Parts: sequence; structure tokens; C-alpha cells
Amino acid sequence: MTPKRRPSKTSNKPDELPLVPTPPTPRPRCDPHDKLMKRFYEALVLQHVLGITRGDHIPRPLPDVQHAEYLDGISLRRNFLEKLAFVCDYEKGGATVTAIALQQTPAAVIFWVAANEDVKSKVKPFLETILSSLEKLYSNPAESVIKEAEDEIFSRVWEFAD
Repeated sequence: MTPKRRPSKTSNKPDELPLVPTPPTPRPRCDPHDKLMKRFYEALVLQHVLGITRGDHIPRPLPDVQHAEYLDGISLRRNFLEKLAFVCDYEKGGATVTAIALQQTPAAVIFWVAANEDVKSKVKPFLETILSSLEKLYSNPAESVIKEAEDEIFSRVWEFAD
């Protein structure tokens, strides 16, 4: 009579050979090249996944300025911010792209400004003067004050772009 083979501890089947543990491998991605490749492929996969959710830019037609009184508040604010960001772009090319957003807080409205270059040294003082000129109109909407503010804003925009 032949002795029965005992099942191994790593298997429940009696006819299967026992599993032999393999020696531990070196820590993964210790090689600088492997680390770099992993970082590259993570970004590539993320870009691919996000690329599926992003669509093409859909340009919004600009509202007719002649009929601004018929626009809702959102369209007026968006149009105002687009024009304000446009005058902050003081050089031709992509180096001075500017974006402006509004945040309503209980205390005040905050203007958030993002620009590629020189936000603090050029764009911020310019916007402060423009917005202070517009604030004067809110407190005194007389026709003479409106004309004075228009001239002041036009000259400041002209100087800023020059």
C-alpha cells in the first residue's frame, strides 16, 4: 500500500505541488528612470481621461451693446468682466492674458484677477483706478459726472495700453 499524499498547506487539492514562495523583489520604482516614466504616464492617462469630458470651446456671441438694457444681470456682468479683462491685456501675444471673476461676500464684491504676468505691478493699480472711476458714477450719476468718468477711463486705458 502506498502512503497517501498529504495536501500542501498552500493548496487544497491533493495532486497539486506546493507553492514555493519567491524571493522578495527590489522595491518598486527605485530606479529614477522608472519613477520619471510613472509620473509621465500618470499625467498622460489623466489628460486622456479629462480630454473625454472636455469639449471644444463654444464661443459665446457678444451681446449687442446698443440693447444692453434688455440683457439680464448675468449677461451684463459677464460682458462687463470680458471687456475689463480685454483692456487689461496690454500687449499683443499670450504673455498678458487676463481673466477676471467676481465674488459676492456679505461685506463687499471681490474682484479676482488672474494674469500671466505683472498682475501686481501693472494690472492691479490700473484696475483700481478704473473701478474707482466707476464707483464715482454709482454715488453721483449726473450727466456731467458720467462724461467726466468716460473721458478719465478712456485716457487711463489709452495710457495703460501704450
